[in-house]
Amino acid sequence: MPGSAQFLVALVEHPVERIIAAFPYWPLPVCDDSDTEQATYEFAVYFGTFSADQEQLLDDALAALETAARDAGASHLRCQSSFPENHSLYQKLTGLGYEIAQTDRQFTVPGDIVKQRSIRIYNRLKSSLPENWRIESIRGHNPKAIYKLVAQHQLMAPQQFQHYWNSSNSEHFEENYSCILLDGEEIIGTFLITRRGDHELHVHVEAADLRHMSQLRLISSTLRNHSFSQCPDGFPENFTFRADSKLHRQTKNNALRLGGEELPHQYVLCKSLSRLN
Repeated sequence: MPGSAQFLVALVEHPVERIIAAFPYWPLPVCDDSDTEQATYEFAVYFGTFSADQEQLLDDALAALETAARDAGASHLRCQSSFPENHSLYQKLTGLGYEIAQTDRQFTVPGDIVKQRSIRIYNRLKSSLPENWRIESIRGHNPKAIYKLVAQHQLMAPQQFQHYWNSSNSEHFEENYSCILLDGEEIIGTFLITRRGDHELHVHVEAADLRHMSQLRLISSTLRNHSFSQCPDGFPENFTFRADSKLHRQTKNNALRLGGEELPHQYVLCKSLSRLN
C-alpha cells in the first residue's frame, strides 16, 4: 500500500488495549492524463484472527470505509485483493452491493518446461531478428511510455501498473526479468514479471505494439528468451501466467500449450458509492 494510506483500526480495551484489525485505504493513482480513476479509493482488510463473532465488527468497518471514501469525494470503493467465490470476504462484499470489477484467471506451468521451450523457439527464430532491435530492462525508462503499450491491449489498469512499478512494494516488476523491446527508440514490446515467494515468477503482461502484430511471434520469443535467460538453474519452480479478462487470449493460449493448469478464478470487487446500501 502507498505510504500515504490512511487507516481505520479496530481495538479491544480489555484486558490490555490492542489492535485486532486494520483497514488501510487510499486513492488510486493514475498513469495517464485522464481523471476517470481519480474518484476511486482502494482498501485492504487485515484481521489478526477472524472469527464468526467479529462479523459485526467487519460490517461496521466496511460502513466506516464507505463513509470515509465518500467524505474524500470518492465515487467508487474497491477491495485491493482478489477472492474466489467461496471466500468469506467475497460473500460478504457481494452481499453489501460490491460487484466484480476484474476476473483474475491464472495458469501455472513448471518453470523448466517454460524456459526450455522458449529458448528452443528463440534459437529457431533469432536469425530473423532485425539489426536495430534491442532489449533493455524496464528501469531507466519512462513508465508512461511502457504503460501506453500495455493499455493498447487492456491488460492492466493504470493503478495496478503504478503499484507494481513501485520497486518499494513487496511485489513489483522485477528488473532482472521484466524488459522492453525497442525498434530504434520506439517501444514495440514489453514483458512484465513479478516474483511471488521463493519459487514462483508471475507473468503479468506480454504485449506487442498493435502496429507490429505481424511480428508478434518474433517479439514474444525475443522478450521471453531475454527474461528467462536471466533465471538461475532450477528457478523458478513454476511460472504463473495472468489473464485477467476475456481479451487475454495470447497469455491463456501460451500457458495451455505448455501444459499449464488453470487455477480457480478470483475476483476483484468494487462498489459504486452513488448507490444506496
